[in-house]
Amino acid sequence: MFKNYIRVALRNIGRYKLYSIINILGLAVGIASAIIILLVIQGELQFETHNENLANIYRINKKYMMKGVTDINESTPYPLQDALKEIPEIVAATHLTQTPSILKYEDKVFRETGNVYAAPEIFDIFSFEFVRGSAETAIPDKNSIAISESIAKKYFGDEDPIGKTLINNNRSEVNVTAVFKELPVYTNYNFQIIQNVDKAVHSEDMDDWYSHWLQTFVLLDESADPVLVEQKIDKLMKSNMEEQSGAVLQALKKIHLYDVDGNPTAQKYI
Repeated sequence: MFKNYIRVALRNIGRYKLYSIINILGLAVGIASAIIILLVIQGELQFETHNENLANIYRINKKYMMKGVTDINESTPYPLQDALKEIPEIVAATHLTQTPSILKYEDKVFRETGNVYAAPEIFDIFSFEFVRGSAETAIPDKNSIAISESIAKKYFGDEDPIGKTLINNNRSEVNVTAVFKELPVYTNYNFQIIQNVDKAVHSEDMDDWYSHWLQTFVLLDESADPVLVEQKIDKLMKSNMEEQSGAVLQALKKIHLYDVDGNPTAQKYI
């Protein structure tokens, strides 16, 4: 019976060649399009899943009033990280800011856009796999730098990069303390170079609650209630900024497909 179906189908294809080609091409394009759409959606939903603590990682977004309108952005002040130690549900906190840096080693000079300044606690929050050094030895001070494997290859070839010195922005020397594996494609934080945030901060910013230029991430205890923690951070911000600014928590897993105010704009398109 099945052979008869095949025979009839082939006979119709031979008899109506143009009609058959149009139908077959239409079916092929439809299937290919469906597969591509599926792969795109799968990729978009995989963002940040390489982080082991994903379910408990949050970014602190600043909520403030400007000319009678409430707004939210991701900029926070430097003193916030230390102040967060008052909240027991917070296991770790880190600042980070991405700023291009010019690095030089011997005759090799490159402008690196994947350069990030962060607190050492970044390695307690985000997941890294080290091939040289460790989270404990990476960026202990402002004269140290942690780099990815591709950056290590670019500057040092097959040499062991640990202990090597790079010139940062033609001004200061930084010593390579750790090398980590490349991060997955599906991340909004594709760290390539990590330097200590104290190298980028000015002395007047250290106690200034009104200088906002850093993103702040926290790792909450597994038993913590994010709503309660948000209320505590909001109170902390307001107590140091004369009620001008508060805070809201945004889960790391929602940063890619959600606006900073929590609006799922991108998710709707997906």
